[in-house]
Amino acid sequence: MFAAPLGDSELIVKLLLERGANVRHADEKGWTALQSAVQSGHESTVQLLLEWGANVRVANADWWTALHSAAAEGYDSIVGLLLDKCADVSATDKNRDTELFTAELSGMKSTIKLLLKRDADANVTNSQGWTALYATA
Repeated sequence: MFAAPLGDSELIVKLLLERGANVRHADEKGWTALQSAVQSGHESTVQLLLEWGANVRVANADWWTALHSAAAEGYDSIVGLLLDKCADVSATDKNRDTELFTAELSGMKSTIKLLLKRDADANVTNSQGWTALYATA
């Protein structure tokens, strides 16, 4: 399933899924094909994996979700797809950083606005006691 980062991945992923590949499989570090496709910015592959039942709430060993990856990269259309499939807009990673905080650190202004419109909590504090406001200021 980790063909997702390669070029023309949608066709390959579709063939693998049609042949019974487990869309929810995670490697030893907790990474899934969905997380890989999100990190690579392959929106059509993300959509395909979601249609086949990929879990938007799964987190890797660092508690990093697909939504964290999309927010960090500023992939707004993918952020929207994940949120439409009930991704947790307040999920935290091992440092208790939310997707909003991650987007703030990466300077992704349009993603920040999108997350706030979708009810991201601006007052969540991470392991250092910082909020998204702290990251912005």
